[in-house]
Amino acid sequence: MSILSDPPTTTGDILIIDDDPSGLKLMFDVLSEAGYQVRPAIDGELALRSVQARQPDLILLDIRMSGMDGFEVCRRLKEDMAMRDIPVIFLSSLADTFDKVKGFELGAVDYITKPPQAKELLARVVTHLALSEAKARLKAQNLQLQNEIAERKRAEEELRYQKEHLEEIVAQRTAELKKTTEEVFDLYNNAPCGYHSLDKDGVFIKINDTELNWLGYTKEEVVGRLNFSYILTTEGLKTFEYNFPLLKQRGWVRDLEYEMIRKDGSTLLVLLNSTAVKDNNGCFIMSRSTLYDITERKFEETERRRMQEQMLIQQSKMAAMGEMISLIAHQWKQPLNAISAIIMDMDDAYSCGELDNKYMERSKQIILQQIQFMTKTVDDFRDFMLPSKEKIPFCIKKAIEELISMFSPLFRKSDIALSLTCIGEEFVTLGYKNEFKQVILNLIDNSKDAICSSRQKEMSDAETEGKIEIEIFKDSGKTIVIVRDNGGGIPDDIIDKIFDAYFTTKSLDEGTGIGLYMCKTIIENNMDWKLTVKSTYVGAEFRIEI
Repeated sequence: MSILSDPPTTTGDILIIDDDPSGLKLMFDVLSEAGYQVRPAIDGELALRSVQARQPDLILLDIRMSGMDGFEVCRRLKEDMAMRDIPVIFLSSLADTFDKVKGFELGAVDYITKPPQAKELLARVVTHLALSEAKARLKAQNLQLQNEIAERKRAEEELRYQKEHLEEIVAQRTAELKKTTEEVFDLYNNAPCGYHSLDKDGVFIKINDTELNWLGYTKEEVVGRLNFSYILTTEGLKTFEYNFPLLKQRGWVRDLEYEMIRKDGSTLLVLLNSTAVKDNNGCFIMSRSTLYDITERKFEETERRRMQEQMLIQQSKMAAMGEMISLIAHQWKQPLNAISAIIMDMDDAYSCGELDNKYMERSKQIILQQIQFMTKTVDDFRDFMLPSKEKIPFCIKKAIEELISMFSPLFRKSDIALSLTCIGEEFVTLGYKNEFKQVILNLIDNSKDAICSSRQKEMSDAETEGKIEIEIFKDSGKTIVIVRDNGGGIPDDIIDKIFDAYFTTKSLDEGTGIGLYMCKTIIENNMDWKLTVKSTYVGAEFRIEI
């Protein structure tokens, strides 16, 4: 019967050793709900006593614990002949290669990064319990066969007369060994993770059915024919070309993320760990690699990050709410004055007997035009405040013009000239329109602050007009948006840090340090474009490549 093709058994005694109550509870709940008998231990001494009292089938062991750490617990377990065969999986919130290597040297069979994903935790527990069970069964059968051979030597004369009976025993043991071997191969082919081996040129030598199913290939199409590099994206190929020689030299690589291309052209994200098999002369023979499908996990992380970025964007917009209300009031002032003048004129016209239908119609049209202007102002600000839910085609020039129309009074108030130059077409692209507007607003607002700060530092030049220029053009097939100012530029010692989260040169009440970080995140992570900055002889120049 298949070990993993049928629903995996959830029997087994598992000991979890972790001094973190929340992590301990998380793993206890996941494994208990899956049907395992779970024992918790909050320190190394208690864990060793628990193992001596009743040996578990599997141990999940945290590396970093107060008192006796995970390495010491593992060392003591492996020194005891009665306990050394219990499989140990290390738990660690660290990604330090030294810790992982040391763990494997001490005898650990695997490691899991904290906090563990439930599916990954269950998959690894099922795999190692099944492997441990198969290993123990095979060891027992080998021992039994050795005892029978020893008995045969002691009673050779008697067994000679019982040859037929002996042949039956050997046939029975051979059948049992064959069955165990088939179960091991079934475990290999139907494991919840992918397994493969590559030769020195990167060509597949072995591959399990799980990985074949992921990729959509048959074994005949892959083994001895397909090079691993052929099914990688451009970024994945770069990772492979760097790490495969490292694997052959060092003997192992860990936690490599690859984006693999399936036969149908779709992509699959995997986490790969690999060790090298070498001959007696230390020459590389082949790799042994384990792969885990992390496509869903990466998608969830991306969505979670996007939600966090949306919150930052909305927080930034809400922070500017006071200025927006001031702008709306400024925009409404002129139409309200016009309506007030018309009403006063209507009163005079009535007194003079000039209030006829023609006069009323003309006055109504003027008032309606002013109201429409006021309504459009509110709608523009409302639309700007709404987050973009999906990418849409939009005109870059028009989006920037709308932004300038809304916020130009703020810049005029600071005696800053804000201009837009568009060379050529109107440059329609696909992206998040409101987020793009937020980026441009952050950049020009940053320029405004730089100009005002420069004026305060150079009082003699306080009357110099501030300038912020926005330019759109084509360059080598790319659409380029430039935002430049005459605010004095960015010092060389901080220019490489200005896109870092929470980095700011302003006081706490003037800035949070998330504005330019948010711009970088929106442009490069959400839009898949590029944002860079440089200092000119008069100020800063931000460049967006689309």
